[in-house]
Amino acid sequence: MLVTIYDQQSSRPNISHTIKAYLWMPEMGHGSTPIKINKIADGIYELSNIEFIMGGLWDLHFEFVDDNNTVVQEVVWDIYL
Repeated sequence: MLVTIYDQQSSRPNISHTIKAYLWMPEMGHGSTPIKINKIADGIYELSNIEFIMGGLWDLHFEFVDDNNTVVQEVVWDIYL
């Protein structure tokens, strides 16, 4: 998966926080294998190793983390397989 993050003020790819992502299956109460994140360029990231280990509703959590490892913003996408 290729993700581009735009700065709302400049409309350019940009980010000043660390990016984290993980899968969570809320109905079953478990996640999946760790997602690998590779920075391609400023604001552009490649997510790989995204493994849906069973069918059903999954949440893809995309987090922006500060230097203290505190989540400052989170986006969640629902994916149903």
